[in-house]
Amino acid sequence: MATLTFSHTLANGNTADADQVMANFNNVKTLVETTKLDVVNLSNPNSLLKLDGKLEGQLASGGNQIIRRDQTPAGVILVPVLATVAFESGSDGDVRVKFEVTDDTAQVITGGVTAAVGTLAPTTSFAIESIAAGSAVTFKVTETSSAGTADDITVSLWCKTEHME
Repeated sequence: MATLTFSHTLANGNTADADQVMANFNNVKTLVETTKLDVVNLSNPNSLLKLDGKLEGQLASGGNQIIRRDQTPAGVILVPVLATVAFESGSDGDVRVKFEVTDDTAQVITGGVTAAVGTLAPTTSFAIESIAAGSAVTFKVTETSSAGTADDITVSLWCKTEHME
């Protein structure tokens, strides 16, 4: 982390010389210019935005349902980091749920992510690098086995945020 050091120390009760004030100002200016304190670097890269979706109840065999559809904020680009899907129980030992995310133009998760009963299935494999500001984002779940139902499905998409200038 860069530190700010002033060329001159100014004290209360003493007259400040304009050259000393300007030198201190230039110290601040140089720090700002050399450490790239711009919009991209000031956004917190360690904070993540979590988008959740939940389907209470059952999803029948072969069925699919959209459980969330949102518009991304204007001026904010979402960068997918992690997607997860889990469901509480199923009526058949081979029940599987596939989680897909799309934006206006493409699949967000490469091939979707599929979970079995009682497991949390994560993925970090994304088909696109970012979701454009103002895009419609849709969460869809599909029960992919030939028989059975899935109960209480929870999906999450974790994203970094980038603010546009």
